Amino acid sequence: KVQLWEQKRLGFKPRRTWQEATLRWLSEQASKATIDTDRSHLRWLDKFLRGKYLDDINRDLIALISSERLKPYEIVQVIGPARKIVPKPATVNRTLEIVRAILRRARDDWEWIDSCPKVPMLKEKERRVRWITREQAIRLIQLLPEHQQLMVRFALETGLRRRNITHL
Repeated sequence: KVQLWEQKRLGFKPRRTWQEATLRWLSEQASKATIDTDRSHLRWLDKFLRGKYLDDINRDLIALISSERLKPYEIVQVIGPARKIVPKPATVNRTLEIVRAILRRARDDWEWIDSCPKVPMLKEKERRVRWITREQAIRLIQLLPEHQQLMVRFALETGLRRRNITHL
């Protein structure tokens, strides 16, 4: 009763949890093309943010999440030995972007919190984008064996990634 009175008469906001925010986020973003990736990041974040109130999430907790996300992890393969994967700063940034987006939405749109911490992003390498000329493409196709020519021509014309093309 006291909480309801404080909310109604004094304008206090009820404290909301991370789970409430993620459920609302997922329902609002259901049509997003990369929603499965978001779910994956949210599952990983769950071990750090489960049961936390939104106003308890601070820079120290975000720094802990960032450092944990950067730690190498092992992938067990069905065939061959397990191998270690070292996450890149871009992977960490995609995870942190979801935290930042949810906190900002909770502050600006849902008005669940008054302020949210700044979420610092890691510096990513700038990748050099290089294009081959038409003459280089023609020469490349001519030098390839016949069974690879169609695949390379398809790749050049569509811009698809190698994995997407080889799995078609």
